[in-house]
Amino acid sequence: MALSRWHTLVAALWAGITCGFLYTYGTFGTALKDKFDLGTQSSTISTAQVAIGLITFTSGLLTDRIGVGPTLLVGAAVNTGSWLVFGAIANGFFTVPAPVVWFSLLACCATWGGACVTAAVFTVLAKNFVGQSAAPIGIAKAWVGVAAGVATTVYVGFSPTSDESPERLGYIWFLSAACFLGVALAAPMLKLLAEPASGDDFCIPNQWRYHLLTANTLVLIATTALASLLHDSVNSTERTVLSSAILVIVALPGLLLLPGGGRRRGDGAGGALLGAEAQVVLAAGRPSGGAVGGAGAVSRSPLEAASRPPSPWASGPGKMLKRADSWLLWLVIFSLQSGGILLTTNMGNITESRGGGNTDAAEATAMFSCAQSLGRLFSGRLSDIAVRRRIPRPFCFVALTAIMYPIMIVTIGELFGTERIASNYMVFDGSPGAISSIAVGKYFAVAVYEANVPAGSDKCFGDGCYRMTFVSVAGLQLIAGACAVALAVRSRIVYTASIFDPGPTSGALPSPADGASAPPLGAGKAENA
Repeated sequence: MALSRWHTLVAALWAGITCGFLYTYGTFGTALKDKFDLGTQSSTISTAQVAIGLITFTSGLLTDRIGVGPTLLVGAAVNTGSWLVFGAIANGFFTVPAPVVWFSLLACCATWGGACVTAAVFTVLAKNFVGQSAAPIGIAKAWVGVAAGVATTVYVGFSPTSDESPERLGYIWFLSAACFLGVALAAPMLKLLAEPASGDDFCIPNQWRYHLLTANTLVLIATTALASLLHDSVNSTERTVLSSAILVIVALPGLLLLPGGGRRRGDGAGGALLGAEAQVVLAAGRPSGGAVGGAGAVSRSPLEAASRPPSPWASGPGKMLKRADSWLLWLVIFSLQSGGILLTTNMGNITESRGGGNTDAAEATAMFSCAQSLGRLFSGRLSDIAVRRRIPRPFCFVALTAIMYPIMIVTIGELFGTERIASNYMVFDGSPGAISSIAVGKYFAVAVYEANVPAGSDKCFGDGCYRMTFVSVAGLQLIAGACAVALAVRSRIVYTASIFDPGPTSGALPSPADGASAPPLGAGKAENA
């Protein structure tokens, strides 16, 4: 069977979930802090892990330069190796001077490796599902979102330990192995397609595939949340069963690829063939089902070139960043990311300082992960409804602030084109989070925390430790809303030209009924700046 887009989507889920494993520092951060007596320096490590986003745009440039496959392998090697060395130091296999520096550097390396995997995964989805990528990107981003909860819950289920226990540092070994395994399973299938296959031989009909993947994701989220909530009230055998069930659910998307005994089914992105667009491309006589994306060139599928007119703003990152619109989008993402980054970089201290009942950091990490995953799962489709109603997608940032990631990727592709999607996307995926991590997650949050530490103590307890921080982050959401409205108004020209009303003079597809052939492969090529 030729490689289809469904192969690449399943592979994207398995590789993409490893990208979310990066955000589990709260799972072992308290144990690391106590073992090495790090105090508030512990947040330096988690902050550095996100601050490296200032240069993770290089992973996008690398993807556009050498292709998806090589970038995926480089990312997996750096990610896995960094956590392996981190675990060796944390578990005392060898000692180093200035452990905070070493841990921070290794966390940065792991994050850069994860960024390479991220760039490869979402480049494949954006290009193989061009024009219809919101749903698959939403599902994939949901898997990235739930990843921290999955990894934490599975490990704690098989190896129950407290937040402070030195044995919890064994989680870092598990992290390294999981990052390797996820990419190893995905690598043979995660490729750019020269052209979607005209049919497939899967036993599950097209019209059920998105529904089943969505249901699979919901079950994964629910099981992870349930296992986390019940962790303290079930015995070790029951915890093991729940953790094993989560691993089985992670493997379930592979069932979509079961052969159907020779029954050919159309390979549509939404449940059927792509209609006129697919027919025009297939009529051009190009070979079906091939994979592209090797070194030395930016890869574009014929369907990508032909399926819709180019954006008037289409460009690479150099020219993109000269537009005020890109900075409006940057401010939206920076403001929206601040809340999540505050939690992921300070979860251990937040749960430790919390007044009232005791809250476990691993449980809080898992529940936060499940909540954001649930939001991501449907945000892409909700934003599609808005676009069908002729509402520019950036307006969705106002109402869907907590579930921005799928909208972000699709919006970048619509505004600035998909030819350089890896480079463009990684500009926004890394630097806003990096600056937010430093400014909000590290310096501001730590300053508020330390201002509330009682005299003679080095720890803060009570709601006041982070109250002002949370209030300030809420204020940033208002800034995000204002910038999103401004961007939506300014981008209406793009949506009118290439999304809402793509006229024949703008490069839209002619109808097959008119006997027209597909546009040339280079049609609508973005500026390579």
